[in-house]
Order: sequence, then structure tokens, then C-alpha cells
Amino acid sequence: QIHTLWDGILQICIYSGLLYKYLGPSVFWGISVLLLTIPTNALCLRALNRLSKLESEAKDLRTKKTSEAITNMKLLKLQAWETHFEEGIEVARKEELRRH
Repeated sequence: QIHTLWDGILQICIYSGLLYKYLGPSVFWGISVLLLTIPTNALCLRALNRLSKLESEAKDLRTKKTSEAITNMKLLKLQAWETHFEEGIEVARKEELRRH
């Protein structure tokens, strides 16, 4: 969306000019605060994306273990391995919740 790039800048300039006309020089304080918060937002979003990725990996591991247990349910019951698989799923679930 190439038009958003130039259109956004144009709108910011027009609206800033209108605000300056009605409010005076105090508009520059608002614009400076807005510009100073951009790096902070970028850092927060980067950290949230990293945490989301870790949480997704934990969820995928738990889903894989659960799916494996459901697929092999007959064999698990026959060999009495329910508790072994249940413990593995519980560990994966606790890891998922820890990352959440």
C-alpha cells in the first residue's frame, strides 16, 4: 500500500498545521512526545513478538504430545502407558503456562 506512505505524511502535516492554527505552539510539545514514544513502542513490540514465539513453540510441543497420545490410544491402553504419556503432556502444559 504505497499510497499510505505519502498520504499518512500529508495528513500528519495538514492536521499538525490545523492544530497549530487553533492551539498555537503547544502543538509542538504533543508532536515531540509522540515522536519520543515511537522507539519505546518498537522495543515493546519486539519483546512481545519474542515472547509470543516462545509461547507458540511450547504450545506446539504440547499439541504434538497430545496428538501422539490420542493417535496411539489403543496401544497406550494395552501397554498401560497412560501415566507415562500423561506426565509428558503435563510437563509440556506446565512449560506452556510458564511461558504464558
